[in-house]
Formats: sequence, C-alpha cells, structure tokens
Amino acid sequence: MAAVTALGHIGVDTTDIDLWRRWGNLIGAVVVDDTGDSLGLRLDTEAGARILVRSSTQDSFAFAGWEVENEAALKGICSRLEAAGAQPKDRPDLAAERGVVDLVTFVDPDGFVAELYWGRMSHVRNRFLSPHGVDFSIGDMGIGHLVLGVTDFRRTMAFYTEVLGMVVTETMNIGGNRVAMVRCNPRHHSLAFAEVTSARPRVLHFAVEVDHLDALGAIRDRLLDEGFPISRDLGRHPGDGVISFYQPMGDAFEVEVAWGTTRIDERTWPQRRHDRPYWSWGHRPLTGAATALGADVE
Repeated sequence: MAAVTALGHIGVDTTDIDLWRRWGNLIGAVVVDDTGDSLGLRLDTEAGARILVRSSTQDSFAFAGWEVENEAALKGICSRLEAAGAQPKDRPDLAAERGVVDLVTFVDPDGFVAELYWGRMSHVRNRFLSPHGVDFSIGDMGIGHLVLGVTDFRRTMAFYTEVLGMVVTETMNIGGNRVAMVRCNPRHHSLAFAEVTSARPRVLHFAVEVDHLDALGAIRDRLLDEGFPISRDLGRHPGDGVISFYQPMGDAFEVEVAWGTTRIDERTWPQRRHDRPYWSWGHRPLTGAATALGADVE
C-alpha cells in the first residue's frame, strides 16, 4: 500500500512574524524569502524551507506537508483520501511555491489542513550553512514530528494508518488521555495524537531535532539569553528517547527542540502500549511560563 514517507514541512500563521524570525535565527535556521509578511526557515540543503511562516490576525498551525515517494504513490493515496471524504485538491500553484513536482491539499477528520506532495527539487547547489553551526536531523526522515489533540481517537487512528499508510509505534494512556505515536520512516514517530477532553481539536506542538546534544544546550542558552520563555525545561521521554525542551510560540501551541530520537528497526521493533506517565525525567514546567497544552495532556 502506498504511504507517506516523511513530514517534509509545516506552515504556521502568526501575529508576530518577528518572533519567528528571531527564533529561527537563534535555533540555527537560515531565514529565507523574507517579505515582511511571510518567511521561510531553512534547516537543510535539500529543501528551500522546512517551516513556512505567514502573518495573520491570530496564532495558529496552518498545515502539515507530507511527502510521498512518487507520482504513483500520490495517486494511490489520493484515491483513498477521496473515499474517506478528505477533499483532496490538486494545487499546482502551491507545488510551484514549495518547489515540488505535484502537490495536493486535503483535510483530516478534525479539519486539520495538510499537503501531500512528491518530487521536491533539491537545493544542493545552495548548501545550507547554519549561522550557529547547527546540523538538523532530517535526511530521509523529515523535520521531526507533529502532535495533535483530536476529538475521536479511533477515527484519527484509522485515517492516518489506513488512508495515509502510517504504522503504529506505541499507544499509551497519559493522564486519562489515549495517545498514539505513528511512524512513516525509521524516526520513532512523525505524528502523535491524543484524544483531548475538550471539544476543540488543536495542534499541541511540533518538534525539530538537532544532530548533537551540545547544539541543543547551546540553542537553549541563546533562547534564554534573548528572553524567549521555556514552558517545559530539559527532560527525556522513555519512548522515542529524545532529550528536549518546549517553548510556547504565541498563543497557539508549543515547539519542542530535541536531540536523539530512537530509530526504528522494522524487523525487531514490537508495538508497545504504556499505561503510565510518559517521561523518564525532567520536562518540568518553569515558573510563570505559559503552555499551549493546558490541562488536557501533559
């Protein structure tokens, strides 16, 4: 079955584009295509931008960009999207903007907007050079992961596994909330979702990963030195194994900056279920820091 292969890019809407411009520089991204009302954050050589930011009247997550291997895979998934009522729509205008061959938009069961594409044009002739010497862990695994708060756990599970072809890595219970982590490549998870107690679906956070632990620490120092709040400080998750910290970005969601995710060996990895708090140590809330997660999911 044709399946998505990576979380290739994300888009955010913001009331404070300078916040994202400054944040991007401090984590080691290169700010590109900066018009004043929109910009991109480049994290590697292969893509022109992995995080696309545009000015808006509210802070919100705009879209996720899921990559597929080729045209045949795109067509196969689009057929399943059509059958699932996900409203796939061919968007050659966005394909040109993103620097890909073909791109289709769709909506998931909770109305989250997503893009499905293949054939990203390589930017290898314009090598990525981080202003702070940071290497991001991307390669063929995508930029990191996305976490959603959803209204119907089973419906979301069926959509992302049966329609988009992802594979379950782990399921668990965190504070009474059912949570699943699913993958589309060796990264432990490219997507996680939790059934939230409120009726409003929302993005909880997205994560970017760096290649070196010292880079993670240096990013944290730079952000704190420049007055960026940290909502949950350094800690480690037992499942994917990352060491990370979280930041609130505007009023909408958090960003996790991480190092050291588990790579899955498909031959040996057992699907696991946990019924326990999901942390090994740390990730303690800092005094006075706001969090986009509220009381639904820790």
